[in-house]
Amino acid sequence: MNILMITGSPKKNGSASRAILLGLEQYLKDAAADSVITHAHSLDTDIGEKAAACDVLVLAFPLYVDGIPSHLLSVMEQMERSRCIRERTPIYVVVNCGFYEGEQCGIALEMAKHWCERCGAKWGGGLGFGGGGGLDMMDMVPMGCGPKKNLGNALREVAESIVSGAGWEYRFASVNFPAFMYRLGAQSMWRRMAKSNGLRRKDLSRQP
Repeated sequence: MNILMITGSPKKNGSASRAILLGLEQYLKDAAADSVITHAHSLDTDIGEKAAACDVLVLAFPLYVDGIPSHLLSVMEQMERSRCIRERTPIYVVVNCGFYEGEQCGIALEMAKHWCERCGAKWGGGLGFGGGGGLDMMDMVPMGCGPKKNLGNALREVAESIVSGAGWEYRFASVNFPAFMYRLGAQSMWRRMAKSNGLRRKDLSRQP
């Protein structure tokens, strides 16, 4: 089984989307399935050829204004026009967001599903993960453990579905942190960023 996994984050390295695909890749290896991860900033010949040859396509990207990042959307539109995805190829999509609730990714998953149908591909399933903004601070935590427990369990299910050919509509998960602690951590990060840019705490609430 040839599995192509595409990260649609603007960051080529160190992104939550890539961390998620690396976790999924490990679960796929446990299931004796081969996969390759590539970064999509534009539709080059290499990605087009890999998409045409793959048996399963997995997209992972961050939520941008409740939707798909514009650069990735451009690549997806080019893939649709070039018809580089074979008919009925299963497509699985994982969206992560900075919000605590994974359900916030629902609209972006619906967009991805409509694109999948326009490509003539088969919708495998969508996973929305809340708390993705904190994954870069958890790189030493093994997938499936501690704050990554829910994400690990969800990715294991995705891997099993890919291997078995099963599908679903949408699933949602959140980081294993109490919501109030996640929000406190996010507020602390914003304050540190504001201070490093010469702003004060009250400036964060200033109206434009």
